[in-house]
Amino acid sequence: MQVTQAVEEVAGQLNLKPPKTDRSARTINVPASLLRELEQHRKEQLEQWLRLGLGGRPDLVFTSPLGKMLKPDSVSEAFANKVAEIEIKPITFHGLRHTHITHLLRSGLPVHVVSARAGHAKASITLDTYSHLLGDEDAGAADKAY
Repeated sequence: MQVTQAVEEVAGQLNLKPPKTDRSARTINVPASLLRELEQHRKEQLEQWLRLGLGGRPDLVFTSPLGKMLKPDSVSEAFANKVAEIEIKPITFHGLRHTHITHLLRSGLPVHVVSARAGHAKASITLDTYSHLLGDEDAGAADKAY
């Protein structure tokens, strides 16, 4: 998956802009199962466009039914509603990003790999933000030292 643009809302207008930093523009490997889901979504999206007589195809992966950009707040709200509907522990849409990064770090992936995946400008940003997760490795380091 490629991250090449971000949506921003300014004075009620939605615009596409480059990602925040050079490292924010990136390619992220995703599981084959997610690719299949995205391909199915794209197929359904194109079928809907044909039914509506819109022609062409949407440039964005997730759009309104008429192919318009979605407001970031609308996406967050829809996600919150779905979380409440399925009665799981409340988490924000952005919280998924933190959860993913947390799982990657706890699984032992090198910080520079996690940082690149997160799009952080420097690995030090990842360390500053998530260092509290990395505090219990000293005993393991002692075992490996000799």
